[in-house]
Amino acid sequence: MMKYGYVRELNAILLDKYNENEYGLTFVDYYMFQITSFGLSLFRELNLDNQRISLSQAFDVRCIIEALAVLRMYDKEEMPEYASDLLRSNQFICEYRTYKKYPKLHGITFDLEEMERNYNDAVSYYREKIGTDISSKDFKKIIKGKLPHLMEDYSYYSLISMYCPEFVDTYQHLSVILHPSEIVTNFCYLEIESVIDILGKIFDAITELIEKYYPNIIPSYEHNWEYECEYCFGDGTNYSPLVIAGKPQLMLIKELTLKIHEDLKLPDGEVCLPEVFFGRVYEELESILYDKAFGFSEIIKSKVKPIFELFATFHYSLKQGEGSLILDLMQYYTIINYLKVKNEPFEDELNKSYEIYKKQFNSEITLDKYTDLITKNFMPVYLGYEDIKGFVFEMIDDLVIDILHQKDSCKMLYEESQCLSHGNGYVLSSNVGAFLDSDSACKSIDVLLLALFKEYAEIVKKNNLPKKLKYDIKSLLKKYEIIHTTILYEELTLKPLIKKLG
Repeated sequence: MMKYGYVRELNAILLDKYNENEYGLTFVDYYMFQITSFGLSLFRELNLDNQRISLSQAFDVRCIIEALAVLRMYDKEEMPEYASDLLRSNQFICEYRTYKKYPKLHGITFDLEEMERNYNDAVSYYREKIGTDISSKDFKKIIKGKLPHLMEDYSYYSLISMYCPEFVDTYQHLSVILHPSEIVTNFCYLEIESVIDILGKIFDAITELIEKYYPNIIPSYEHNWEYECEYCFGDGTNYSPLVIAGKPQLMLIKELTLKIHEDLKLPDGEVCLPEVFFGRVYEELESILYDKAFGFSEIIKSKVKPIFELFATFHYSLKQGEGSLILDLMQYYTIINYLKVKNEPFEDELNKSYEIYKKQFNSEITLDKYTDLITKNFMPVYLGYEDIKGFVFEMIDDLVIDILHQKDSCKMLYEESQCLSHGNGYVLSSNVGAFLDSDSACKSIDVLLLALFKEYAEIVKKNNLPKKLKYDIKSLLKKYEIIHTTILYEELTLKPLIKKLG
């Protein structure tokens, strides 16, 4: 099992080393920072609440598996000669490709002109190291890939198959769970023993790498688990200010989840979409609270991606309305892709969904093309969107009031999170400047959550639902609006503390 103090100490050492001289870091340093950050977040959540597997935990596991595959490639000395230098330069490529889409925020959040200069220098460096023999088309494909420092257009799946074959099945399973899917159906697949079983191997792999590459780590007292817990959470009554600030929001979301179940008089074991959604939201908010209390802003920003995609799926489902056949298609999508990962037959589900799809979207589509569509694409593409990003951005456009470029800020935050959400070694480079401040992530999540709460409350108000539910939802929404305003104020007053912890 992972030794928390050793891992926490190494994580702090690597961050200090980067801040002192980023050019002194090795390839292993970049990836070990990423693995230890995600590993620590996972360890904390499991120890503070070991009764669940949240989306954030599944996300942490998936990112660690990707990074482990790249590190094992390095460990076997099968890495390109200039991988370390190219990895350092990749941060400038990643940043410019993200921020150039938001010119309105130039001079407010970032300096786009400086980023463009850094980007051009990085691309020139890549061209120099990769060589001139490669065609412009292939060169651009590498540069735009997820792992350009490996000098080939690798997929994470291919690397995991080669270097972490013991994690392939879990990785595929997590891919179904973490990308947009039908929320209630996915609820059944998330509580799985296979994820829990894999955690011991994950922690063992982290420990093995630390012992090999950093054999002289001596954990300091302030980085041991008991000390950090006492500092962040006290004895259960004397919480830190950061924890106190998050408690009212958490408690209200939990109450909302219980009220939906009780007021609809759902039998034990039966759930509905809003209940499952807000139950998941509670887990994600609590996960973020843990990361914030322990000062891991880069992990909070990375979790924006799965959280925004969860929000977008709920928003899309609410827009369809109860009884919509599209909701059935979403359910079939999740079931079919889960069965596919498990190598179990799905022909019956495929044929049923095919008939519905022809009625809803394309009456001319053949069964073969439909099979490819549902099994080789993410759910938003299956439902007619160009990609997952467009699916999320539609939610932002629908729900966010565009004051002070708030829509662009939310979209940019999602794309920042995408940069952090894979095993690309970028997490350490992200710990500079505005990226270090997780307030923007917490604020955007809160803004979208309030909008979704209002959207659900309006549906409850207009539909033939129990009066008790209408009353409770209206009452809880008013309370949440007060909490929302309080959170914005407390973010300002707690900023010095957040900066200190970060």
